[in-house]
Amino acid sequence: MTHLNSSHIVFFNETAIHLTDLNQPDDSQSVFIRSRSDMQRFLDRFLNSLFKNDIILSGKNIHELFENFKACFKFIEAAGGLAKNDLGEYLLIKRFGIWDLPKGKLENDEPSKTGAIREVSEETGVKELKILKELPSTYHIYTRNKKNILKKTHWFLMETSFEGTLEAQINEDITEAVWMGRENSVIALKESYRSIRDILVPYI
Repeated sequence: MTHLNSSHIVFFNETAIHLTDLNQPDDSQSVFIRSRSDMQRFLDRFLNSLFKNDIILSGKNIHELFENFKACFKFIEAAGGLAKNDLGEYLLIKRFGIWDLPKGKLENDEPSKTGAIREVSEETGVKELKILKELPSTYHIYTRNKKNILKKTHWFLMETSFEGTLEAQINEDITEAVWMGRENSVIALKESYRSIRDILVPYI
């Protein structure tokens, strides 16, 4: 599927759902959503199927389309970082055997920048983190305790002069926290989740 300049891309496992108000051809990859009930019917089919192809959800108004999408889930927000040290190495973690970037759920009313620095530090032991700029946020959906959840993760490019020992947060199922050079970081994260591969790897 050609990448769209849509306002939102939501990932479900390896599938991307593009939400857009652009006119789309009437084909198997495009569904026009007229109302919240339309959206709920689509999601009921989609989330319980083995559908693996990317799909476009289009509507007359992107804000209304996304709000209808969001209303079908429990919505939570998280924050994390793509952190780089003075040697040009990037900070990666391994969780559940998959290379990833440090991130975690925001606390009540916590600003995303504050939460991102806190989570990166808690999950890896790295201090002295400084935010350079905000990166694109990612959205993904999953099911937990029979509830469908939509998670928005705010991402930030960070730098640090920290030279101390990395400490993986074991109680968050993180088994490794490491610095990797640019090439190895790209190779590792190309095997990560699609949201990481598609949205954040280009910033390494």
